[in-house]
Amino acid sequence: MRLPAIAMGSRELKKTKPLLAGTDVRNLQQLLKGLGFFNSRIDGVFGYETELAVRMFQEAFGMKASGIVDKKLFDILQIIEKGGGLHWLTFQKDYCHTGYSPVPVPFSLKAAGKKRLSGIMDFCTYGGILIAVTRDGVCAMDIKSLETRWYSRGFSPIAGASLSVAGIVVPAGSLVILDMYTGKILATVNDDIFMTPAAIVKGMILASAKGSVHALDEKGDKLWRYKTEGALCSPPSVAYDLIYFASSDKNVYCLDKNGDLYWKTRVDDFISDPLPVWAGKVFALSRSSWFYALNPLSGDIIWKKKFSDEEFLAPAFNQDFLLAVDVKGGIFALSPQRGEIMWLKRLEAEPATLPIICSDTVFLGTEKGIAAINAKTGQIRILLEGKKIKALIQARSGIVAASENELVALSPAL
Repeated sequence: MRLPAIAMGSRELKKTKPLLAGTDVRNLQQLLKGLGFFNSRIDGVFGYETELAVRMFQEAFGMKASGIVDKKLFDILQIIEKGGGLHWLTFQKDYCHTGYSPVPVPFSLKAAGKKRLSGIMDFCTYGGILIAVTRDGVCAMDIKSLETRWYSRGFSPIAGASLSVAGIVVPAGSLVILDMYTGKILATVNDDIFMTPAAIVKGMILASAKGSVHALDEKGDKLWRYKTEGALCSPPSVAYDLIYFASSDKNVYCLDKNGDLYWKTRVDDFISDPLPVWAGKVFALSRSSWFYALNPLSGDIIWKKKFSDEEFLAPAFNQDFLLAVDVKGGIFALSPQRGEIMWLKRLEAEPATLPIICSDTVFLGTEKGIAAINAKTGQIRILLEGKKIKALIQARSGIVAASENELVALSPAL
């Protein structure tokens, strides 16, 4: 059936007589299917199954379960769609390394599925595919059933993978490029030692190796290389068509897409984590626990502050704050604009993963479970209590976590 072309959000969607049909309904069904609420055939017709999926979405996220898609719900769905809520491309969500998903994963979750899988280091997702990087390869699973699609072995990953529609890039000393849908090794890049996650933007792979950043095409062929005076570089970040990274020569670098220097800023210590880009700023965290906010176009330091002598994990962000977690379990919510402390919390267990933020809920894997923190009320709930969490990711409308020998999918408790 040829559907009327109707812009998403241009009309209220609900079950009527006759049934509403159009490309806006089809787009709604596709998004709800990606989030795990719509399980029927996508036909562009707002019938019983679509109404039920809308009600389930509303109930899961604390809304009145009316089954009606009004302007408020359209706005939420468009934020999820535009914010890439159906994909988690690298270990800190995207190539701005924000650790942020717009999907409003609720505070209360329950186990919805388990799978035995040892040695999980990290996760990524792309649409309906869940990628687990393990100590002996990469495993692709159906994100709903957790059934294995393929398991590519024969190499030993050192860090998390990076995804694009064309493939999966895995640092394993060499840089291994896999086909997303079959796991077949498409290319292996051996001309340097690659030990950190890459970035993949507009057909270009950007990967740090020792004191250099390499640019490759999606087949692994060299485009350019930028060498610093340091022995190590942080993983690259990409925003504003610019490339950001730090070197052990104690400089933060910004390159254009051709590999030419755009600016360089001196800092006090080496920055090994990727540089998050958020709210019009580039952020950096040094090994001596100094936080920097820099202008992304000039490299000028906007603010520089230190909040503790403890070592910090790479931060995560949402619309209101920068979240920093130290290795002892101290949680600092900071203003991105001025670097002021907004609130403090302390966990009883030490953190074991980087924090992620799903709208207003913070999730952090610890030595004794997942700490779920409501950012508005400060309430803390422990999920999978007693388990040491190795990796954590937002997937569909919930969370997937890894312990030593298994992964667990957590979904909203309806």
